[in-house]
Amino acid sequence: MRARLYQGWLLLEAMFAVASVAFMLSLFQSHQASLDHQLHELKQAHIEARQRDLKESIEKVFAVKISTGQTDASIPSCQSCQGAVLKQVLEYELNQW
Repeated sequence: MRARLYQGWLLLEAMFAVASVAFMLSLFQSHQASLDHQLHELKQAHIEARQRDLKESIEKVFAVKISTGQTDASIPSCQSCQGAVLKQVLEYELNQW
């Protein structure tokens, strides 16, 4: 009779342990999701800052106003690029490193 009573308590303790582990995993997962979101925001901010810095440096060096549109129409094709200007921009950026 006592063995049966202890089996019930063991089952109850096992269920409590499983529920506790599931709760801890849930907390860890929500914390990880929060950290992933923050990392994504920091990455985006860094990319935008680099693009802004590059745009400002190109505007200073060549004294031209450029747009930073991301549409396919605003991306120049190889035929419309000016080779010497592009080469100067790239050399300037490489010298900044």
